[in-house]
Order: sequence, then C-alpha cells, then structure tokens
Amino acid sequence: AFSASRDLLAELHHRFPGETLYLFELGNAEFWVGYIHLIQGEFELAQEAFQAYLGHAERLNEIEPGNPKWLMEISYAHNNIAALIKRSGADDVGQALSHARESVEVNRRVIELAPENNSYWSEYSNHLAWLADIQLLTCSLDEALATRQQQLGVARRQMEMAPGNINYRRRYAYSLSGVAGLAAMLGPVDLAANNYTMSGDILQELSILEPANVDFRFEYLIREARHSTLIARTGGSQGPLKRMKQIYEPLKDDLVSEGFENLRHNSHWIIYLLNYSELADELLGKGYLDPGFIAFCREFEICSEET
Repeated sequence: AFSASRDLLAELHHRFPGETLYLFELGNAEFWVGYIHLIQGEFELAQEAFQAYLGHAERLNEIEPGNPKWLMEISYAHNNIAALIKRSGADDVGQALSHARESVEVNRRVIELAPENNSYWSEYSNHLAWLADIQLLTCSLDEALATRQQQLGVARRQMEMAPGNINYRRRYAYSLSGVAGLAAMLGPVDLAANNYTMSGDILQELSILEPANVDFRFEYLIREARHSTLIARTGGSQGPLKRMKQIYEPLKDDLVSEGFENLRHNSHWIIYLLNYSELADELLGKGYLDPGFIAFCREFEICSEET
C-alpha cells in the first residue's frame, strides 16, 4: 500500500514539481516504505527509502528556505538514517554519528526559528538521546554524558513549563536515569545515585497516579534495581541485595500480566536477574542463579535444558 502511494505521489510530484504538498507526502510515503523494510530486516532497501526521504526533505527546503516544518523533515530524515545504521549493526558507526549530529544541529536551528513550538523541543530531546546512544557505541563516554545532560536540561524545561503533563514528567524521569547510567560507567557515583533516586521517585508517583499503568510501575522497580546494583558495587552492603529480592515478585507479576510480550521489559528483566545473581554470588560467597532466570531462558530458548 505504501509503495503504491509512493508511486502515485511521485507521479504527482513529477507533474507539479513546485507543489510542496505532493513533495511532503512523497517524503512521508518514502519513510513508511523504509520503515516497513526496516522492521523486516531489509536494511539496504530501508536505506534507499530513507535516503530518498532525505532528498525530498532537502528539496522542500530549497523551495521554501527557512521554513521550520521543512527543516524538521531534514532533521527527522537524518535521525532515521542514524537509527537504521545503529539497528542494522553496520560497522560504519561513524556515519551514524554524522547523521545523528546533523539531526540535532538542524533541530536546534528549528527551535531558534520557532522557540514556542513544544513539539520541536520534544523532538530535540529525542534526537539528543539518539545522539548520546550512538556516541556511546563509539566509546565516546564523556561526549555521551554531556549530550545526555543537555537532553536532561531540555526535558526539565518542558516539565517545568507544564508540571501537570504526565508525558513530560515521564520523559524527565527517563532522562535522569539516562544520565545516571552513563555517570555510573564514568565514575561520578553520587551523580548516578542521585539521578536514579529522582527518576525512581517520579516514576513511583506516576504509578500511584495511574495504578493500572504497568509500564510506570515496572520502570520504577527497574530503576530501584539499578540503584541497588550501583550501591552494592560501591559499598558492599547486603542492603541492596535485600532490595533486589523484594523487587523480584512485583517485576515478575508485571511481566506475567503482559504475557511476557513486552520485549523492552523482557530485556530489563534479564539484566535485573543477571545483576541479582551476580550480587548474591559476590555478597553471599556462593554460586547463585535464580530459578526464575533459568525458567525464563528456557521459555524463550535462550539457554539449553542443561543450564
């Protein structure tokens, strides 16, 4: 369907090359064609479509220079290509980094042109997060931390502008833990611990406000687990191990309620169980592999029956 739409729009654009509406919709069609190829693992075809999308976005900006809407299309297109390279596991991470930086820079220019547009700020936060992730892949930890801190500032600004907005509070909580994770790698342990605490507090508040929201509760508990792991590895206390044990059943209950279908939660669960097992081994002085982890592995065919 998207391919047919693209072909029709390409014909309309050919007939009316100066009509921005057709060109804009053609770019959107190219994006969706590329996205379908991406989720099907057809990375070369996805790359072709995303490059075409970038070309259409640049042409829009040639027709109407300085239009924030068209500039944002360029920013989106660069970020899509960066995300594709990251997702595909391609060796050319430097190319992904170049596209991610260009996406952020163009988005920054858009904000200068239209600072009152909250959606542009939201996208800026998202593009900064992608840039930080790709910087992390290149082992540029200091740069990644600086980018995460910049993103945190954007998230804080949005939350303070609309303190009752749950989405902005959630994004701020995630931004806090993004900084915390990198700070834990680099060594500012106090920064990491404080950010995990603040992130967890916000997500706990949100889970109380929306008790049926499994995601808020699960993400709160995961941040508790990360914080406990950090404390244990820097202090050696058995208190964090006790907290990890308390977290086990609520986390498992949430996963069961989702039928183990949330891949992001599943990945967090595996990391939690590995950290829990490792901490128990370090602090109790004996081998410890949680039976729940073994059962989970077998269910998803991650490890053998002999494990």
